[in-house]
Amino acid sequence: MSKSNILVGLVDDHPMMRAGLAAFIRSLRGYALVFEANSAEAALHHMRQAPVHLLITDILLPAMSGVDLARTIHHEFPTTRVLMLSGFDTPAAIKSARDAGANGLVSKMSVTKDLADAITAVANGKEFWSASAKAQPEPDYGYGGDSASMLRPRSATLSVREKEVFRYIGKGLSSKNIAQTLGLSIRTIDVHRANIKRKLGTRTTSELLKYAVLANELDPPPPAVSLSKKK
Repeated sequence: MSKSNILVGLVDDHPMMRAGLAAFIRSLRGYALVFEANSAEAALHHMRQAPVHLLITDILLPAMSGVDLARTIHHEFPTTRVLMLSGFDTPAAIKSARDAGANGLVSKMSVTKDLADAITAVANGKEFWSASAKAQPEPDYGYGGDSASMLRPRSATLSVREKEVFRYIGKGLSSKNIAQTLGLSIRTIDVHRANIKRKLGTRTTSELLKYAVLANELDPPPPAVSLSKKK
């Protein structure tokens, strides 16, 4: 693939992050940013109109996840290279990305340091996996084994509402935002947070957040189901 004609698509649902990434991509010589999308569905629409050579996507997206997007791209556009971004560069995130057919993953924590190298490598047929993720041991929350078997037994103890709150925590929402989304009081959300921390055995807010993000990456929620009546 010639570096003079590498077309890039960008997918991230956070406007400020997307704007920063877009500006960075535009600054790279030999790369043309063809589209920006705030969801996997929007990215697929663009791809089906005019495919790009390289797709850069966040791993956590609303409705259809970045992992599912990478899997769809791999099947529909096998020549398109996929580079994923993750808030937590865990081994589980790398495994999810690899299994979906992605060609690399960069931690958002080191994006300014690694992104140029990752884009160059992936766009030119190589792979790039976050060095810090590869060096990290698999997290241990007392269950041993792989991440999926570690997460699911504990999350199974949560109530339906607690699981819902847990999902939103993993998406980075504050108690205020979760309360507004679910139509509950902030105090109620804080009570749910405390119960979740107790049931999962997490000691700090940051540990709870990392656990919630990892849970979403391993087992993203299914797409929303339409409640409209069939005619």
